This record gives sequence, C-alpha cells and structure tokens, in this order.
Amino acid sequence: MRSVKSTNTKPEERFAAAIEPLALEFTRNPADIPGKPDFYFASIGVAVFIHGCFWHGHDKCRRGVVRPKANAEFWNAKIEKNRRRDRRVARLLRNQGIAVYTVWECRFRGKVPPKRVLNELIDRSRSVLSRAESIRAETS
Repeated sequence: MRSVKSTNTKPEERFAAAIEPLALEFTRNPADIPGKPDFYFASIGVAVFIHGCFWHGHDKCRRGVVRPKANAEFWNAKIEKNRRRDRRVARLLRNQGIAVYTVWECRFRGKVPPKRVLNELIDRSRSVLSRAESIRAETS
C-alpha cells in the first residue's frame, strides 16, 4: 500500500503532457479547492479529477468491478466511501460554478486522455477569451 501514489501518477502525467500544447494555466492539487482536484483551471473554472479505476470503483471496466476476495467487507466499504466522497465533492464544486470532469485511468490505454475533455478545455478557454475581448471592445 505504501507504494500506491496519490499524486503525479502516470495517467496524471499523461494528461499534463496532453494539455501542455494548449498553454492553459492550471494548478495541481490545490489545497484551497474542495477535493483537491488533480488539475484546476481557475481562469476557465474547470476542475479535472484523474481517478484510478480500482480506488474509485469505476463500474465500466474490469479493474473497477473486480474486488479483492480477502477482506471483502473492508474493500467494499472503502471503495463505496470513496465514491460517496467523489459525488459530494463534485456537487460542491458545481454549486460553486466550477465545471467538473472525471477522467478514468482506463481511458489512458492509448496513452492519450479522452478527446472530450481536451475539447471541452479548448472550448471553454475560447469562450473566456472571446468574452474578455468583447468587454475590452465595449470599454474602449
């Protein structure tokens, strides 16, 4: 258990590499944001969580569905507690006006994060830029 990393995991590093060309400013694991998202884009109001399939009980892949047989009660309770916390944190962030995206570890099979999230980041950053330009034009 000691060797299980909670930050700077391979999927997180792959995500960071994929968003680098976008030149978006982000903070990793900000302590002042509920749930300490893996990536927080303050300028566009987006939090991205990179979840491990086993630890967060991803119900759409084998790693998240298959549970250890030894001490099954403990593991089921632990994973369910993680899932409840994830839902609570996402709800809290959305109530604060922050868009929340979850990227599952299994989606990095090809070493590239899902295009849906990357496209959403691009769209949101364009929207923020165009709003800023229109405000600047109105005040000139």
